[in-house]
Amino acid sequence: MALTDVVLALYLECLPRDDAHDRHSYSTGPLVEAAEGAFALGCALGVEFPDRVSLILGQTHPGEVQAIIDDCTGPLQDQVVEAREAGAELEPALFMGSLFEALEENEPVEADAACNILSIAFEYGCVLAHVERRGAQLVRNSFNRRRALAAQGQAPTESAEGPPPPATGPRPGLGRPVQELAHELVGAYESDIGFDQPSP
Repeated sequence: MALTDVVLALYLECLPRDDAHDRHSYSTGPLVEAAEGAFALGCALGVEFPDRVSLILGQTHPGEVQAIIDDCTGPLQDQVVEAREAGAELEPALFMGSLFEALEENEPVEADAACNILSIAFEYGCVLAHVERRGAQLVRNSFNRRRALAAQGQAPTESAEGPPPPATGPRPGLGRPVQELAHELVGAYESDIGFDQPSP
């Protein structure tokens, strides 16, 4: 089992299904929040374990790791530069706009599409940490601040990117820095499964 699959299971486990439409679909709001959490986890993991990024991507995209990194580098760096020039806070939503474009508010998302969104979000965060470490650190820190406020029952201030995400989605590790979850996840994974694929 790939580490991305473990992360996927972690978020799907507490992601509420949209039973009103189809028990095999998920509500958009909680899914968006989960994807932002998966992206922040990818950032934190890539910052804490930079040598694992290629291994993680190689598990799900064998032989394509460098091509994926090359394709993502330009857009990610451009988004970081644009945010800095605009004085905007670096947070997951800033990097996930294209991933959410096809989602319609209050419309259910089929299970396969939800899995793809969560997987891409996590691995995209890993890539950001690989190509723009400082940017990934800022995303991680912003996410931690917002989650700390949520754990205290306080609503974070609205940002230029829009209102804070819904408070109804899954929150693995709520109240803890996301890098702690990353350490716990990697430690358990390497103990129980391990990275048995060579880095491409």
